[in-house]
Amino acid sequence: MKKQKNFRQGKKPVNKSLVGKSLAGKPLRAQPAAKPKKSMNWWIFAAKIVLLFAAATSVVRFTDKKEYFVGDQTNNHVERKWRSFYRFAAGRQHKDVDIVVFGNSHASAGVEPFLVSMATGANCFILNTPAASVTDMYFNLKEVLKYTKPKLAILETFFIYATEIGVEWGRIQSFEAKKKDDIWGKVKAMPYLFSSDEYVKAWSPTIRNHSFLLTDTARINFNIKHVGINKNPDRMKLDLGRFSHGNNFLTEKSLHLYDSLGPPVNRAPAKIPTLNQKYLKKFADLCKENDIEVMFLTVPMYPKVFSCYDSIRMLLQKEFDKYPQTKWCNVQHPYDSILLTKEAYNDEYSGAIHTTSYGMIITTQKLIDFIVKNYESILPDRSKDKGWIADFCDKSEFVYYQPAVPEMKNYISVEKDKNVGKFHIREVVLHKNEEATRLIVKIDNDEELTNRITMLFRVEVNGAHFTAPLELRTEQTISPPRHKVYFTSVRKDVNVLGIAQQ
Repeated sequence: MKKQKNFRQGKKPVNKSLVGKSLAGKPLRAQPAAKPKKSMNWWIFAAKIVLLFAAATSVVRFTDKKEYFVGDQTNNHVERKWRSFYRFAAGRQHKDVDIVVFGNSHASAGVEPFLVSMATGANCFILNTPAASVTDMYFNLKEVLKYTKPKLAILETFFIYATEIGVEWGRIQSFEAKKKDDIWGKVKAMPYLFSSDEYVKAWSPTIRNHSFLLTDTARINFNIKHVGINKNPDRMKLDLGRFSHGNNFLTEKSLHLYDSLGPPVNRAPAKIPTLNQKYLKKFADLCKENDIEVMFLTVPMYPKVFSCYDSIRMLLQKEFDKYPQTKWCNVQHPYDSILLTKEAYNDEYSGAIHTTSYGMIITTQKLIDFIVKNYESILPDRSKDKGWIADFCDKSEFVYYQPAVPEMKNYISVEKDKNVGKFHIREVVLHKNEEATRLIVKIDNDEELTNRITMLFRVEVNGAHFTAPLELRTEQTISPPRHKVYFTSVRKDVNVLGIAQQ
């Protein structure tokens, strides 16, 4: 009965012979108590992540500063021009910039800023961005205004209708070229110039070009040996921002492509991109706040590029009508078929063909005439300033636009301000070199002047003095706005003394 009772109460009979032994009959050892599981220390984990991030960031910042992962800078004219601008406008002398040309590559390939400066007596810079958008130009203008206040802002028109954002590499080049220590200014501009997935690439060439480790170790070795400016040395003391495409002009093969394949641009855009409209207004408003005149410039392209240029022109004109105070120098229309020949354009079949050096000079001449006619009153005349003369007199073209100065070696001014008949002679200059002497005569514009004239000069040959008629001619690539320049060459033993009384 007791056993039954114990069973009912849930008690199980115990075999006392097995107490303290395992089932195999071996004595049991006391088992240690199980240790409680430790919970993860999130503070330590977070600290490790922060330290790891800080170490990686330090490495990236170090390699960025040393520029170990910077790509080929040989043709990075954007970097050079901004570097020159900062020296000019933000250096010790704090010189003023009077004219700034904005745009994409058509601006830098289409305008010769040295000629604009020498012809107007002002300071002209091109501060464009290759393959840019209007947004870039707005922020370029804001950067300029930190250091100087121009009198005239010129916008080249191609990028206004052709692109809304611009290519990434062009935006990055421009972003990097700005002052390296203006971190806050760059941070503020960044959301407007880049999408979020482009932020890190824009800030860090190491991250952008880390593939160099496996694909271009030669570039890394070059960068290690060439520090800073040595990667992209200045090619002139004053880089005003032009970028010549040389004179590799259109060949018959390329001309045939335009005839056989038809115009690369055969449809006009339906409207100016909304973002471009927005930033064009912001650009114009910012200029108005700072008393800067705005004008538009169209650098020409080979006319067979378009089948629809009239539609593009009307689209632009409709947009420009929103800004009645602006003027438009449109070198594309009406088209000058006499000067803008096939030699004016690069040898390519393209809807964005660029001008050659010759095309650049012809376009610049037309721009200079437009500026002098419409904006001369707002531009300062710096041509008498010693500093301005020093900046430009080392250019061979200087004497065509300005009086010869003693600083110009081998140039001798033999006569100035002389009336000959109804014409006013500005200056007679001799340019002596080893082969011959070039005679340069500058005559104020007159309707009766032709491209070839004959004048009498007093000359000396082997000690003998006599009067000799000399025929002079103009050159179509040299066309100052207020006078004509005539040339002839004489033997080295002939010394021209001046103009004979006529």
